[in-house]
Amino acid sequence: MTWFSHLVCPYCRKGLDRQSRALTCTSCGRLYSLIDGIPIFADEQDCKRWDFRQVTVDTPLLLSPNRANYREDVLKNKHTYLSAPIREHTGYMHYAESWNRILDLGCGDGIYSAPLSETSEEIYCVDASLLALKRLKKRNKRNMFPVNASGFKLPFKNNFFDGVFYIYVIEHIDRPLEMLDEIHRVLKPEGTLLIVTDSKHFYQCIRIMIEFFKYRRFRPNDPTHINLMTPREMREIINKSKFISKKEELHYYLRQSRYKYVPKILAELFLTSSMVHTCKPDK
Repeated sequence: MTWFSHLVCPYCRKGLDRQSRALTCTSCGRLYSLIDGIPIFADEQDCKRWDFRQVTVDTPLLLSPNRANYREDVLKNKHTYLSAPIREHTGYMHYAESWNRILDLGCGDGIYSAPLSETSEEIYCVDASLLALKRLKKRNKRNMFPVNASGFKLPFKNNFFDGVFYIYVIEHIDRPLEMLDEIHRVLKPEGTLLIVTDSKHFYQCIRIMIEFFKYRRFRPNDPTHINLMTPREMREIINKSKFISKKEELHYYLRQSRYKYVPKILAELFLTSSMVHTCKPDK
């Protein structure tokens, strides 16, 4: 039995038969292609749109030795982008110490979940960009399974995951409550959802100034960031969802000694850089 056997049709949620180059739904007959071993459930136009974003926004422009030409090179030759994944980020490992089966939703090239490959049994990495998932495969992790799919229609059974990484994704989503409903469906009743996102004021203003002083250049605001939120707005979204935030962590871009006398309402609004919510399903 391979990891493909755990996938279901995202429309009727019935099992899939694996063929040499495709997966076929045993109930409705829908056909899902396999490209380089990656099952394709995402809409073709959606996939192209997020592939384009990968090479125009997510490329490590500021870290590239030849950053002036890097983006142009990638647009001409995708092999430049696929040459190596971004270095693993270990900052969120401690949230998932007890998770055996993980969903990394909006995974990109697996930068946040890759460090968990030695401690977790299965990591299902879902992204609408096929290009990002091909880059993920370059990590050669035995238990990281790339799935090209939309977060609104996940090809998994109900109550399937112990935990979900939803890291720097919700700011791209125009219907966040709808996607949170889908996450709630595939998460076990005792499971955990980790939401991480940029704070609106930081991303739109402060980030630009920091990058300019550090690199003498800055990335323009990402046009796909259509749902940037303040801490208050983030709480309101979670309160409307089927989740309960068990712990909120606000990260500030200044040392506490520099803002300790600033009223909390202003500090949250203007000095927060990112927000982290550890959530549980609302039973």
